[in-house]
Amino acid sequence: MPISDSGAKYLSKVFNPTFIAQEGWDHRELHGTVRDVVVSNYPEGSAVVLHPSDTLRTAFARMRTADVSQLPVVEGERIVGLVDESDMLASLMTDRAGTAHAFARPVKDVMKTRLETISADAPVRDLVPLFRRDLVAIVMDGSRFLGLATRIDLINYFRIAPR
Repeated sequence: MPISDSGAKYLSKVFNPTFIAQEGWDHRELHGTVRDVVVSNYPEGSAVVLHPSDTLRTAFARMRTADVSQLPVVEGERIVGLVDESDMLASLMTDRAGTAHAFARPVKDVMKTRLETISADAPVRDLVPLFRRDLVAIVMDGSRFLGLATRIDLINYFRIAPR
């Protein structure tokens, strides 16, 4: 006999602003800029971020929970680095003290600090050269970090943008 679904996982999405934006249900006006592609904004509160002193264990847990492969590292409204799965794996494979020690390391020890940014007001097409170079688009609103834009975010933008 099948067990009925309680619907809890569906109700949680209805109240999730990121999910609503990803589905194009928020009725926001799209202007064809990079800002339109970023649906998990920081510091508005829906972006998942790390702080330099967070451990790799924390980074791993947040990546798994959010189902993402990279996270921005921020101090206040300023982005200071980016940690991805490759950075974590390299640390785990090279730490001679063992994986327990590696997971206890702060993300500041393994994060990338050479970052390429793009203006939130740039046209959407300006994302393509970054993606061709296998970069994550770090979207800035002046000097303030707004969020990350990935290939799947751009694909989703085209899905919801009016034709």
